Formats: sequence, C-alpha cells, structure tokens
Amino acid sequence: ADAGTSAVTIAGEGGQKTHSYDVVFGPEATQEEVFQTCALPLVSAVLAHTNACLFAFGQTGAGKTHTMIGPEGGRRRGPEDGVLPRAAAELFRRIARLEDDAGAALGPGRAAYEVRASFLEVYCENVFDLLAGPASSSREAST
Repeated sequence: ADAGTSAVTIAGEGGQKTHSYDVVFGPEATQEEVFQTCALPLVSAVLAHTNACLFAFGQTGAGKTHTMIGPEGGRRRGPEDGVLPRAAAELFRRIARLEDDAGAALGPGRAAYEVRASFLEVYCENVFDLLAGPASSSREAST
C-alpha cells in the first residue's frame, strides 16, 4: 500500500497498476464493524430509492463467504452473521416500521414495498446466478 493514501500499486507484466480502496479491515475486525461501515449506508440508500450492490472480491480462501454470509454458510443466526443477513434483517426491520407509520397515517394496507435481490458469483470470468437453481450450480455461465 502507498503510505498516506488509499491505494495500492502492483507491478506486473503490463507495468504498474494502482488500485484505490475505501476501507481495509484487519483480521481483528468484527462482522458488526464490517456491516456498520459497508452495508448499513446501503440499506439507507435503498430505502431512499437507490439501487445498491455489496461486492466481495478476493482469492479463494480469503474469507469472502464468511464475511458476506457468516459461518456455516449462514445456516444459523447468531452474533457472527455476515453482512448480507444483517443487511436483510435491517432492511425488513425498517420496512416494517415504515409500514406501521404509513398504516397509522393512512390506514392499514395503504403502503407497499417491493424488494428484489440478485446473488451472483463471478468465477473464472463467468457470472453465475446463485438463485437460479441447480442449472447454475453446475458452473454453466449465465447469459
């Protein structure tokens, strides 16, 4: 990393490339800290009618799945939940509160919210839709 900047310069066959970044978390960072820094602002943005994307990048074994979903692939809820379950829980908690507020002001059933999500994997320069079902799990690229 370049001292005093938010960038790293890597020398390669094609010359040097500089990549910038916003935040780096060390191994002592908690799931809550990553959520608060990276995902919570996106939940607020989504409720302000903006699309959002959480993207994890790194080599195999770097901890992307643990960070995004949590231990055991997110099968159990707990204090080590990843960024995605935390973001979904916060989003639906806020939607419920907005619906309650709208119901009190306008009457029950007067507010409606629609949430759409994609869960994609980029592997060997191919994109896989992880919500598409068994065909995608065979590593056949999405079109």
